[in-house]
Formats: sequence, structure tokens, C-alpha cells
Amino acid sequence: MTGEKAATVWVPVCCARVMRYNVYGRADGAAFGTLGCRICGRSITLEAESAEKVKEYGERAAVVQVIGSPRPPTEERGKAEGDSGGATNDPTL
Repeated sequence: MTGEKAATVWVPVCCARVMRYNVYGRADGAAFGTLGCRICGRSITLEAESAEKVKEYGERAAVVQVIGSPRPPTEERGKAEGDSGGATNDPTL
């Protein structure tokens, strides 16, 4: 079997909608990002860190590709028929 496997990209979802991604600059030149839910207002802060530090997080730590957009689609994301690993309608905890 020599077929290429499609790359997986993680989509941050809350309240059945794609979360909005924003980047902010600090006075010291550093930057950070947030993923925010337009429905319930929850947010996740993302801080920049060197990729070399991944090993400090333990043996099973991995870097994942997450898509971020300041203007994500506004449609609800529901499970497609027969999709066992698709979107959930559970809000983030």
C-alpha cells in the first residue's frame, strides 16, 4: 500500500461553530494568540514557544496543526452522516 495519507488539520470548535483566531502584539515585541467562541465568549490563549521545547512536555507530546482564521465560516458544524469522528456539539469545558 503506497497511497499518500492526507494531512490532518485540527479545527477548533465551540458551540458547533469554528472558533475565531486573533493575534495580539505586546509592547516588548512578543505576541500571543487567542481562539474565541463568538457564541458563548469562551477563549483559549496561545503563547509562542520554541519548537525545540516540545521534548520538555514529555514523551507523548506532539505538535498538531490547528487552523486559525479571524473570519471563520459562520455555519454550524454538525456531524456528517456516517462520520464517527466529526464535529461535536459540546461546548468547550
